[in-house]
Amino acid sequence: MLFVCACVLVSSVAANAQELQNAGAAVLKDTGKVSVIIVKSAAKATWSVTKFAANTTVKPAAKIVFKKAAPSVGKFALKKSAKHLLPIAIKVAAL
Repeated sequence: MLFVCACVLVSSVAANAQELQNAGAAVLKDTGKVSVIIVKSAAKATWSVTKFAANTTVKPAAKIVFKKAAPSVGKFALKKSAKHLLPIAIKVAAL
Protein backbone atom coordinates (compact mmCIF):
# COMPACT_ATOMS: atom_id res chain seq x y z
CA MET A 1 0.00 0.00 0.00
CA LEU A 2 2.85 2.31 0.84
CA PHE A 3 4.46 1.59 -2.52
CA VAL A 4 1.24 2.47 -4.31
CA CYS A 5 0.94 5.73 -2.37
CA ALA A 6 4.54 6.60 -3.24
CA CYS A 7 3.89 5.93 -6.94
CA VAL A 8 0.77 8.07 -6.89
CA LEU A 9 2.67 10.87 -5.15
CA VAL A 10 5.48 10.73 -7.72
CA SER A 11 3.03 10.84 -10.61
CA SER A 12 1.20 13.81 -9.13
CA VAL A 13 4.46 15.70 -8.59
CA ALA A 14 5.52 14.92 -12.17
CA ALA A 15 2.17 16.12 -13.46
CA ASN A 16 2.45 19.32 -11.45
CA ALA A 17 5.98 19.88 -12.75
CA GLN A 18 4.68 19.74 -16.32
CA GLU A 19 2.44 22.69 -15.57
CA LEU A 20 5.45 24.86 -14.75
CA GLN A 21 7.09 24.43 -18.16
CA ASN A 22 6.08 27.19 -20.57
CA ALA A 23 8.04 26.10 -23.67
CA GLY A 24 5.40 23.59 -24.76
CA ALA A 25 2.57 26.05 -24.17
CA ALA A 26 4.27 28.68 -26.33
CA VAL A 27 4.59 26.29 -29.27
CA LEU A 28 1.17 24.68 -29.05
CA LYS A 29 -0.82 27.65 -27.78
CA ASP A 30 -4.38 26.34 -27.54
CA THR A 31 -3.66 22.63 -27.71
CA GLY A 32 -0.99 22.88 -25.06
CA LYS A 33 -3.35 24.69 -22.69
CA VAL A 34 -5.91 21.92 -22.95
CA SER A 35 -3.34 19.30 -22.02
CA VAL A 36 -2.15 21.42 -19.10
CA ILE A 37 -5.71 21.67 -17.79
CA ILE A 38 -6.15 17.90 -18.04
CA VAL A 39 -2.83 17.21 -16.33
CA LYS A 40 -3.59 19.77 -13.63
CA SER A 41 -6.96 18.20 -12.83
CA ALA A 42 -5.38 14.73 -12.81
CA ALA A 43 -2.70 15.96 -10.42
CA LYS A 44 -5.32 17.40 -8.08
CA ALA A 45 -7.28 14.14 -8.08
CA THR A 46 -4.13 12.13 -7.50
CA TRP A 47 -3.12 14.38 -4.62
CA SER A 48 -6.52 14.01 -2.93
CA VAL A 49 -6.33 10.21 -3.22
CA THR A 50 -2.79 10.22 -1.81
CA LYS A 51 -3.79 12.46 1.08
CA PHE A 52 -6.77 10.23 1.90
CA ALA A 53 -4.64 7.07 1.79
CA ALA A 54 -1.96 8.65 3.96
CA ASN A 55 -4.46 9.74 6.59
CA THR A 56 -6.32 6.44 6.74
CA THR A 57 -3.49 3.91 6.49
CA VAL A 58 -0.03 5.38 6.97
CA LYS A 59 -0.75 7.68 9.91
CA PRO A 60 -2.26 4.97 12.18
CA ALA A 61 0.49 2.51 11.26
CA ALA A 62 3.21 5.08 12.00
CA LYS A 63 1.57 5.89 15.32
CA ILE A 64 1.71 2.23 16.34
CA VAL A 65 5.33 1.88 15.27
CA PHE A 66 6.56 5.02 17.02
CA LYS A 67 4.58 4.58 20.23
CA LYS A 68 5.05 0.86 20.78
CA ALA A 69 7.90 -0.54 18.73
CA ALA A 70 10.48 2.25 19.01
CA PRO A 71 10.78 2.24 22.82
CA SER A 72 11.09 -1.55 22.85
CA VAL A 73 13.82 -1.47 20.22
CA GLY A 74 15.62 1.27 22.15
CA LYS A 75 15.56 -0.72 25.38
CA PHE A 76 16.78 -3.85 23.61
CA ALA A 77 19.64 -1.97 21.92
CA LEU A 78 20.64 -0.29 25.20
CA LYS A 79 20.75 -3.61 27.05
CA LYS A 80 22.81 -5.30 24.35
CA SER A 81 25.23 -2.41 23.91
CA ALA A 82 25.69 -1.89 27.66
CA LYS A 83 27.16 -5.38 27.96
CA HIS A 84 29.93 -4.47 25.50
CA LEU A 85 30.35 -0.76 26.15
CA LEU A 86 30.32 -0.71 29.96
CA PRO A 87 33.84 -2.18 30.36
CA ILE A 88 35.19 0.33 27.82
CA ALA A 89 33.44 3.19 29.60
CA ILE A 90 34.96 2.13 32.93
CA LYS A 91 38.45 2.02 31.41
CA VAL A 92 38.00 5.47 29.86
CA ALA A 93 36.68 6.87 33.14
CA ALA A 94 39.71 5.48 34.97
CA LEU A 95 42.07 7.38 32.70
